[in-house]
Amino acid sequence: MLEFITEKETCWEKLQKEHRPVYIYGMGDGAIKIMSVFKKYGIKTAGIFASDDFVRGHYFQGFRVMRLSEVEERESDFAVVLAFAAGYEELVDRIKMIGKKHKLYVPDVPVIGSGLFTYEYCVRNADKLQEVYELLADNYSRKVFASIINFKISGDISHLENITATKTEIYRDIIKPNLNEHYVDLGAYNGDTILEMLEITRNRYVRIYAMEPDRKNFKKLCKNMRQFKVLLLFIAISCSMFAQDRLSLFIGRANKYASVELSDYRKRLCIEYNTPNNLLDDYYRQCGRDWGNVGLALEIAKTSGRHMRDVCDYYKRYHRHGWDRVLIEIGIRPGSVYYNPFYDRVNYHSNCWHEHYCSYCDHHRKHHHKHYKKHKKHKHNKHYRWDDDDDDDWDDDDDWDDD
Repeated sequence: MLEFITEKETCWEKLQKEHRPVYIYGMGDGAIKIMSVFKKYGIKTAGIFASDDFVRGHYFQGFRVMRLSEVEERESDFAVVLAFAAGYEELVDRIKMIGKKHKLYVPDVPVIGSGLFTYEYCVRNADKLQEVYELLADNYSRKVFASIINFKISGDISHLENITATKTEIYRDIIKPNLNEHYVDLGAYNGDTILEMLEITRNRYVRIYAMEPDRKNFKKLCKNMRQFKVLLLFIAISCSMFAQDRLSLFIGRANKYASVELSDYRKRLCIEYNTPNNLLDDYYRQCGRDWGNVGLALEIAKTSGRHMRDVCDYYKRYHRHGWDRVLIEIGIRPGSVYYNPFYDRVNYHSNCWHEHYCSYCDHHRKHHHKHYKKHKKHKHNKHYRWDDDDDDDWDDDDDWDDD
């Protein structure tokens, strides 16, 4: 079983034995994840370099980002670890050239989660992998499957050389679009693959559905399609959009209540999540000084079984992408055992914070109303009215909405 898997040693194990300085090529999430695995395996990062267009004298993860030429001037010999996916042929060719001059590793790291693809993982899932291999219809398909598995284990791109097709070959021999296509692009980004398809079909199609969950990318998509005068049926669909709205609602409501009854808000967090009061200030600082974020982070920790320290670390790393990205990285995503229970609890506590806030406001409005009536009985009552010249603004608006 698994005779088609020839690689047993992972690229991480090879890098542990590497005597040359190890430089990471690229920045972003891929580089961060690779450096995290480096730490686990005790692999030292000598530095980071990027393509010339991306070098502007800045730092990444404590390293000054260099050009390849700078590294070559500094080191007589070194190993390169690729930290990003190459999406166009010019970049692929550049990477191959680097691989001819220096030892090149292309490690496989997960898009979400933290598991690594190793030979041990394959052994644990031997029955499933063997079944897929045997179900494939022809020898070439089995060769492609085996090569990808061996590449993912070893990080050696030579496994991909004989199974890689050009873009033209993919459209001509695999996709084979005709002139009357109903084309669906799931994760359309900025419309680049739509334009490729239209080039092949000479702008002939029946209907195109472009689905893009990221708001910024969706704007780019619309702009590019208008620019190229392509009439599309756009659908902005994301299972995370509705979820993100619920998270925003939770945070907003929690912050409203914390703004008027912080001591009670903290007390409820301590009771609900079995958290010492003295730790809440530290969580507050780590969660962007936002009490709504603290409440949400505690709920994430409780649902996922993670330590709050880990949740705060994920927030620090991914907060610029929103809480939905943090949830995906932690494992609370559609289809997971955590997803529905998490959002059920988020909805429940969101409603609770809203009720506590409204109760507080109703109570204080009644108090001020009685105070006002009491003064109306004074013989100089014509001089009294309710002048709101205080600093708080809870009573400045009669709309107790959720925004």
